[in-house]
Amino acid sequence: MMSKKSILIVLSVSHFSLAGLGQEIRQAEPTYESSRQRAYFTLRSRIEGYEYTDTPDKCGLPVIAAAMADRIRLAPDERAALDLLLQREERQKFIVAGSFRIHYDTVGVHAPAMLDSSHQRVDGTANEFADSVAAIINHVARADSVMRYLLPPSDGGEGGSSEYDIYIGELGNLYGETTPETKLDSKPDGSRYTTFIRIDNDFIFVNPASNRGMPALRVTLAHEFHHAIQIGSYGFWTNDVYYYEISSVWMEDLLYTDVNDYYQYLTSSQGHFDRPDVPFNSNMLVMYSRGIWGHYVTKKYGLDAMRRSWEFVSTNRPLEAIDNALQEEPYSSNFRSAFAEWTLWNLHTGIRSDASQYYPEGDDYPDITQTVVQFTPPSRSIAGSLGTLAARYYRVLTQTVDFILILSNLNLEEAVEDNNTLFPYSLQLNVNRADASYEPTAAGIFVKLNVSDPTNWWTWGTVGGTTEGVAFPNPFLTDGRGFVNFSVSSQVEVSGKLNIYSSSMDLVYSATEFSSEFLGEHIFRWSGRTNDNELAQSGVYIFVLELPNRIVKGKFALIRK
Repeated sequence: MMSKKSILIVLSVSHFSLAGLGQEIRQAEPTYESSRQRAYFTLRSRIEGYEYTDTPDKCGLPVIAAAMADRIRLAPDERAALDLLLQREERQKFIVAGSFRIHYDTVGVHAPAMLDSSHQRVDGTANEFADSVAAIINHVARADSVMRYLLPPSDGGEGGSSEYDIYIGELGNLYGETTPETKLDSKPDGSRYTTFIRIDNDFIFVNPASNRGMPALRVTLAHEFHHAIQIGSYGFWTNDVYYYEISSVWMEDLLYTDVNDYYQYLTSSQGHFDRPDVPFNSNMLVMYSRGIWGHYVTKKYGLDAMRRSWEFVSTNRPLEAIDNALQEEPYSSNFRSAFAEWTLWNLHTGIRSDASQYYPEGDDYPDITQTVVQFTPPSRSIAGSLGTLAARYYRVLTQTVDFILILSNLNLEEAVEDNNTLFPYSLQLNVNRADASYEPTAAGIFVKLNVSDPTNWWTWGTVGGTTEGVAFPNPFLTDGRGFVNFSVSSQVEVSGKLNIYSSSMDLVYSATEFSSEFLGEHIFRWSGRTNDNELAQSGVYIFVLELPNRIVKGKFALIRK
């Protein structure tokens, strides 16, 4: 058996401050098993945000894209490294399977191998590995075709014939990469390219161990072939590689949902659940964990919505493409609305998960990071700043309840312009509604957001991560005007019978009503008047909502002014 993978992915620049830990991590110079590995890490080390990672490199495309976008400023050794990465490598053997040509070695450092039950390489299994590649890539291509994606264009015979070329080799701790080759049109950016794919030759470095070998090979081919489709059939915007990675991570899990290789990026210190404050269009490592965006879009709008966004990529950068796709029928939405709702979905994971409304695999996702603040009545101010298309989650501790407040910057226009400015804000919390600009929350606390551009911001609050069965404001102060609200944790309109009982269980109000939208979820409302149109007496009341599929109950206090 052969041992391998001596390369280490650790820091190769001066230092990097790891957010939240206040420490510096330094990287020793890695060792390389090929000139291609050296070229890759030469370019990787120059990318901001790539200094540290606690996971393997999912894909080499971001490194190639960043170098292509900044080619004019590359140093001579970096330009030589890019040229090397863009070249094909000769292999000792190939097989043809359908529309694919698989290139591989049978001996030497690049020779692929199957893994045994202990996840060790089995000598002499290069042919079996290549046959597996052939079977998997044909399955992937059929699935993409069924979903009506345009398959990659011909490379005109590069690699030996008209088939699409896949090269197997020793890539270190890199799963694979899709390499742009020949430009197919004259656009300054967003052009289509012919491509070829490189994949690792055993995936022995993958964690957990159960994903080593064939499971990692499956998701890698699904991931990389989706890049070939994106770049070859729709367009390659070199400064927007984040959406290429988001979509390919989503696609790999869609086709091989039991592998769940992307879980390691969700729990990473550079993942979305640790860093929701990093802008959506960031090309940093956080993009791999944001494959969950595809799962949100698919469940909310349907499978075709993701493909439709790529059809717009032919003429628009990804943010505009997503926005254009969601504005169409039958979606009738937009990116800003979808992003705001997505921040809410990202709260409903782990113990808060609800597969019927949110992510199907949300119970396996980590909890979103929260900034804890203490609230002592009667008021408090919270100040901060946030970039475009980013979110922050506050956990507000009161004397009686924990209250979660989500703040999102929805400034799509500035994001499209690549504005990296941090926009300041302040949140005013008060037990009283000082003026109409304060919004009520389920915790009985009123919140006011102070920003220079309020239409570009969205706030949402909940008690304990779910508002089901919560009445607010509580206590309900009424003189016959205003309403007490009962949340049902639904994002669509629902009908139900609202019953209000006194503490002695006398029915004071009953009616069949429809919910209305409030701060991202739906609520039922009561004015405080009985069925006889009399103002209810002060006291404790019980509400019972009879919904089509469940009953929601709760208590609140009513105080007549």
